[in-house]
Amino acid sequence: MELTPQSKVNGIISNFRSIFKSGDIAKMNKSGYGYIYLASGYIAHYNMYGFIDAYEDALTLAKSIVNNVEANKWLNFREGEKNYDYYKQKAEIYKAIYDLAVSYIYKETSVRVESTDFSQREFHTFSGRVVFPEALR
Repeated sequence: MELTPQSKVNGIISNFRSIFKSGDIAKMNKSGYGYIYLASGYIAHYNMYGFIDAYEDALTLAKSIVNNVEANKWLNFREGEKNYDYYKQKAEIYKAIYDLAVSYIYKETSVRVESTDFSQREFHTFSGRVVFPEALR
């Protein structure tokens, strides 16, 4: 598996920055969708518009990104193993998106989400998912 070129990585992260800066999930483009729909924890959709429709808004997407963080750390690969660099890069991209999502959640709700260490598994709540107060569901 080949590494994603840095220009494409920048485009993916830039797309999520745009989504969370504007609060508009409709700003998702092929670059952002092409990454996130293949991340662990995201159900298959017919296309990008089905994905946007399913997640409804930027806050729902941000919460999903936070809730799926443990599955996207790719800690089952060790340095020197086949495809290690590929999965490490996927985790680094997810971390950048995760950080944007955490900031957006705080901006919209004043709820602080604990930061996570991408070098180890962390289970802060049942099954490693962040449990949001009723007002955020």
